[in-house]
Amino acid sequence: MRMINTSGHEYDSQGELELQEVIPPNGTCEIEDGYCRAGVTANGSRRPSIVERLAPFLVPEDAAMRERWGKEEVVSEPPPPTVIQTAANLVAEGVSPGVAELVATGNVEPVKRKPGRPPKVRE
Repeated sequence: MRMINTSGHEYDSQGELELQEVIPPNGTCEIEDGYCRAGVTANGSRRPSIVERLAPFLVPEDAAMRERWGKEEVVSEPPPPTVIQTAANLVAEGVSPGVAELVATGNVEPVKRKPGRPPKVRE
């Protein structure tokens, strides 16, 4: 993403954000999109991007993007695991492959054991 330095002084990144240059006031630089994307915290609120945290005076050069900068662009949640991924996880936990496929598709519920110790066997 093309960013512009809005501060009144030079910005020496010292290698941060993979920039090896000094950015003059109103100068532009190219920063990888991964550093510019906001994230999501555990409670679902917006987490500022790396650029916002390290250099808040660097803003997008595009005026339309600048209006949304710092407010939107939250990374979406990852998609739920597929049936194949769920089955592979169950097999890794020790469930047989046939049962794992049935549980992953939702056709069978896994056996739920009672919490705590198993009862003692009496002779």
